[in-house]
Order: sequence, then structure tokens, then C-alpha cells
Amino acid sequence: MVTFYSDRNQGLLNAMGAMLPRWPHSYCYYHLKHNLISKYPKSGYGKLLQTRVINLFSRCAYAVTEEEFKVAMDKLVIVRSSKMKTFISDLSRDHYTNAFFKGMRYGEMANRLAELFNN
Repeated sequence: MVTFYSDRNQGLLNAMGAMLPRWPHSYCYYHLKHNLISKYPKSGYGKLLQTRVINLFSRCAYAVTEEEFKVAMDKLVIVRSSKMKTFISDLSRDHYTNAFFKGMRYGEMANRLAELFNN
């Protein structure tokens, strides 16, 4: 079975749901991370917060078990950023975390080949 990766573009999400509803679909971690980085300032306290949030979000995404995910998410929620809460609420954990993903990622969390081509 093939696993699809996307940047959560609404057109892709609609097409996946309509054309391939039973095939696993993962959100590209590379895009999620950069979406999250764009929400925080790049200097001063914002840079420290950005680094902390990215590290905690990474722990959530790469968590292997539901318990590991819960511990990481509890730490992420402590950040208490409205930007972070909105970002997380817009994500389905079934599409971005190892612990809940129903397909096989074969060790990948991002579509690196497409990113190499795009660059």
C-alpha cells in the first residue's frame, strides 16, 4: 500500500477524501514545522519560544505510543499560546503522529523527494 504525504492543501485533502478514501494520508512534517515556525517572531523571546514549541511539537509527531504522545502533548499545551492551540486544533493526530497514523510511513515523516524537486 502507498502512503501519501501532503502539505494540507485543501484541494489535495478534498481529492484524497473523494478519490482514495481508504489509502493512508500523512501530513508532511516538514510543512507542519514550517507552518508552526511562521507563527512566532524570529528574534528575542519569540525565537526561544519558537525553538521550544518546535521541539515539543516534534516529540508529539514522533511519539511511538499513545502514552508518549499524551505526555508530549501535555507539555506542549503548557506553552499556552493561542497560536499553538489553534494550530493543533486544526490538525488531526491521525495524520501527523506516529502513534495514531494508520498506515505505514517506512521511517519517513516528510516527502523529501518532492522538497528536493521544489528546491
